[in-house]
Amino acid sequence: MPYETRIDTASACVLCRFFGAVSTTEFTRAFTNYTEHPGFRPDAAILTDGRQAGALPISYREVAAQVARTMPALSRLSPEARIILLAERDDQFGMARMLQQVLHAVTSVAVIVTRSEPDALTRAGCPDPDIAALARRLGDPVLCSA
Repeated sequence: MPYETRIDTASACVLCRFFGAVSTTEFTRAFTNYTEHPGFRPDAAILTDGRQAGALPISYREVAAQVARTMPALSRLSPEARIILLAERDDQFGMARMLQQVLHAVTSVAVIVTRSEPDALTRAGCPDPDIAALARRLGDPVLCSA
């Protein structure tokens, strides 16, 4: 399962986790599927955890192209929304920073890149001690890929 999404509609906290080999198309699909889900909230804090994903060799141009394809979904987010990208490894952090730069140019949504799990949870407004506890609290994934 390359990704799973869990939603807490009461607190507008969304957890999207990626596993193994994930393509840019799957990353985009996960976000778009969330914005089309009945539990979607435009003011959500979307905590994206890619620590268990494999390397995603991607260029700045490819990041920009994926963002362009995702603009209809991105436009559904309100300025209060936050996208928190948890990226511990250097390769993940570099890709997340590229994504942050491209998103900053085309949306007013705050995009936060962090290497720290506690920082990511705090910035998402989640009281949980770790992401595993957050996942348990949110229950079964509402969206996932096969």
